[in-house]
Amino acid sequence: MIFILLTFLTAFLTWYFWAVGRRPKNFPPGPPGIPIFGNALQLGKYNYKTVLAFREKYGDIIGLRMGTHWTVYLNNPDDIREAFSKPEFSGRTGFHMLMDTTVEELNSGLAFSHGERYEHDDPQMQDLMQILDEFFDSIMKGIRPFYFIFPGLLRFKKILSFVSGDTSDKFRKRLFEFFGKVIEEHRRTMQVGQPRDFIDALLEESGKLRDFQEIDLYTTLMDLFIGGTETTSTTLVWSFFFLAQHPETQEKLANEILTVVGNRDVMLSDKLRLPYVEATILEIMRLSHIAPNAAPHAVTQDLIFKGFYLPKNTVVLPNFYAGLMSTEIWGDPDNFRPERFLTPDGKSLVRNKAWMPFGVGKRSCLGESLARDEIFLFLTNLVQQVRVSMPDDEPLHSFEGILNGGTLTPEPHRIIFNNRI
Repeated sequence: MIFILLTFLTAFLTWYFWAVGRRPKNFPPGPPGIPIFGNALQLGKYNYKTVLAFREKYGDIIGLRMGTHWTVYLNNPDDIREAFSKPEFSGRTGFHMLMDTTVEELNSGLAFSHGERYEHDDPQMQDLMQILDEFFDSIMKGIRPFYFIFPGLLRFKKILSFVSGDTSDKFRKRLFEFFGKVIEEHRRTMQVGQPRDFIDALLEESGKLRDFQEIDLYTTLMDLFIGGTETTSTTLVWSFFFLAQHPETQEKLANEILTVVGNRDVMLSDKLRLPYVEATILEIMRLSHIAPNAAPHAVTQDLIFKGFYLPKNTVVLPNFYAGLMSTEIWGDPDNFRPERFLTPDGKSLVRNKAWMPFGVGKRSCLGESLARDEIFLFLTNLVQQVRVSMPDDEPLHSFEGILNGGTLTPEPHRIIFNNRI
């Protein structure tokens, strides 16, 4: 019996090292990994920082093995823009983070927006936001990180979730119950040819698509709803975290708003006349880098990029953190300084190609313009009315952030809001 087990183990390890663990010829360089896991355990929670440290030895393009698949990290902003402008870099990887399934099992998935408005004190909305917070907190806990490096484990998901105590299914079920009520209400009241919002339009079009399934509808709504709430709200939290610690910037914001707009509500049409506001928002997004790694891409065919060979299905990850926090590009990247985005006279914005917190290329964030408009309106109208500060006994806080479910949030802190007018 022992002989049989040793024979099987030897055969498995031989297959693994030759078929899975063997680095493809002319693949980007990277640190050696360990059997089975490859480099996955080396990266740690803050993988974007680890990869940046690897750059000193291996260069801007780093090749790693994450479990059963080969992965390439791009650290140079120019390389990221060049790669993601090519259609062969726009493939999807084998695991859908929010749905706990392989992308092959899903026909679609976009984002979500519908016309109904929920007040902040609406019990249904408060319950929903609690579900989202708990769901995001569970995304990278327990067994779930292993699905990224071993998608085949999804076949045993029910057993593994039970053994590991994974609770993400519970939150997803509650979220789908909410979506189900909204969808049924739309089905009951919609009129063909007269869509009131995104859900009406999606329901009408889904009837024309032969391969569109109910799960595709839920996936699309989940993508857009989460993308339109978590990242925008987190950016606003970072905004007041920075402004409370930089009162001089906050006062410049308020003075520009009150001088240009006065006491009326700030509107989107005011944006071009508020360059310091725009520069501050750009700096908030740069220094917070709430999504240091965008959604993973996969190459759709064997190809050569920058002299390196990338076999089909290689996972490609852009390390936006490397560009957003580069000393070579920004000079003092750790400092909060909105003026870096302004011309010397302070009247015009200065763009930088390394600034791409929304991603770039075919699979960049679809909601970029909406998110930037929302942040502009929330921030300007609040700063116009209130002054934010921290208590005198509040300790100094790092700008490093805490990774929570794929997004960076500030350290826990206290904020005081006082009326400005």
